[in-house]
Amino acid sequence: MRTYPISPTSTMSHTLDIQSSILVAGLALVPGNTAHYICLTLIFGLLAYHAARGQTPAAKIQALTAAIASANQLLNRALCTARDQVFSMEQELRLRMNTFVQSINKCTKDVKRIQSKLQLSIRCDTQRKLDGEIQKSREMLAAIHSGHRIPSLRVDDADLHEDIDTFQRTHLLRNLERMDDRLRPQP
Repeated sequence: MRTYPISPTSTMSHTLDIQSSILVAGLALVPGNTAHYICLTLIFGLLAYHAARGQTPAAKIQALTAAIASANQLLNRALCTARDQVFSMEQELRLRMNTFVQSINKCTKDVKRIQSKLQLSIRCDTQRKLDGEIQKSREMLAAIHSGHRIPSLRVDDADLHEDIDTFQRTHLLRNLERMDDRLRPQP
């Protein structure tokens, strides 16, 4: 269904139709023929005056000016509302971004803290293993230097025993050198 805008002249003519029907109904109540004609002349004169006043260029310009002013007010209100909504959205976006950045910073700190704890745990575990290996190596070296056989080896042949002792000493010395290299601070 198509709607048409109401122009100021059609509104004026609509009010004139209502006024004329009220006046004609009122004229029927007036007694006498001469009074009818006088009232009818007055009614038509008033109707012609109102019709002429509504059709003048000044009245049309005034109606157009009123419509333009109304449209300007509507546009200004819409512009203010849009500005308020944009400002509100910007504020909400800034707040969310700040919250997001704070959350990321907290997560970064937590990750760094966990990473440092993990590195410390790995270092402690490595140090514990290394200390155990050093202790075993020292015990073996002490046994080698004292001339005792290492209890874990039970060989009856003396030559084979000497070859094994030489191999163990060499192997232990290499392990000690490697452990010393590990204990030295890395550049």
